[in-house]
Amino acid sequence: MTTGPWSATREAGPSGDLTDTESEVPIGVDHTPGSGMWVSSRSIQIALGCLWVLDGLLQLQAPMFGRGFTYAINYNDVMSQPVGLAHFLVSVVGIVEPHLLLWNPLFAATQIAIGLGLLYRPAVRLAIVVSIAWALVVWVFGEGLGGLFTGLATLLGGAPGPVLLYPLIGLIAWPVANVPGHSGGWWRAGPLGERGARIGWAVLWVGGALLQLQPVYPYPAVLASTISMNLANGEPAPLAAMDTFLTRIVILVGDPLTLVLALSEAAIGLAVLRRFHTRLFLGLGIAVSILFWIAGQNFGGVLTGTGTDLGSGPLFVLLALALYPAARAELGQESATLSAAEVTA
Repeated sequence: MTTGPWSATREAGPSGDLTDTESEVPIGVDHTPGSGMWVSSRSIQIALGCLWVLDGLLQLQAPMFGRGFTYAINYNDVMSQPVGLAHFLVSVVGIVEPHLLLWNPLFAATQIAIGLGLLYRPAVRLAIVVSIAWALVVWVFGEGLGGLFTGLATLLGGAPGPVLLYPLIGLIAWPVANVPGHSGGWWRAGPLGERGARIGWAVLWVGGALLQLQPVYPYPAVLASTISMNLANGEPAPLAAMDTFLTRIVILVGDPLTLVLALSEAAIGLAVLRRFHTRLFLGLGIAVSILFWIAGQNFGGVLTGTGTDLGSGPLFVLLALALYPAARAELGQESATLSAAEVTA
């Protein structure tokens, strides 16, 4: 019988009898598909792959090939950026714009290829690695570093940039080969580990709270600008009416609303980090992400015919699902935390 932080398993020996063997698997970690987690890693990979493919198809819309389109898209990325970064982004657009018929299909093909790689199980690891490199390229050149240096970036508006969430989710759902003594196949672990995944979630949400409280511009102006900028994109009439209404509201109550949003975002991030009612705060994160996706991002602008992705809302939801523990797993985590606290005391 083994002792220590490893579980003992029983395997068939040469004679067919069951013998005790030690597999280096932490106690309490069940590696059967979906065990301990509400959504299996494979389901997360498939959903992520579908989003990548959809982004690639959106890149092939007719307006994406029109002259001046890259300048129109890049305008929001350049606005309020530091001078050096703004000049750099404009120069990149000057290189891409004259050759859109070449670059645009290449961009689309890259995203579709990543998505298909995630859908084809043997290619998942390679697809995730490629997505990391591609995400960094798009984040810098296509999203202007998510607008983090403009003083206008908020989770409401899609910060820190949807494309950064793709590799994070991919690393969380990274496929791991079968563990000796376990027939379950792939299990949730990945390079980040369970704690690293929670830290990633906390950085996004607590970082969003700090962005919300930046003193660069008046708080009502930041919220109003985030929402009203959607009006310039040719949204359908119902969304335009909603944006106009919400812009008026935030102008009136911008300061207290900013404080409420910042506190809520910080609570959602820190609670998951500290494993405090994890399922509850992940659920709140999903609800807030959907609200932001509708009110602040207008579904990523896809209804205008010029949206290049769905926005950050669906990705925040998928990230929450990737972290969402099954009920028994959360109870086990809370019991372990309480036991550790009692031993420390």
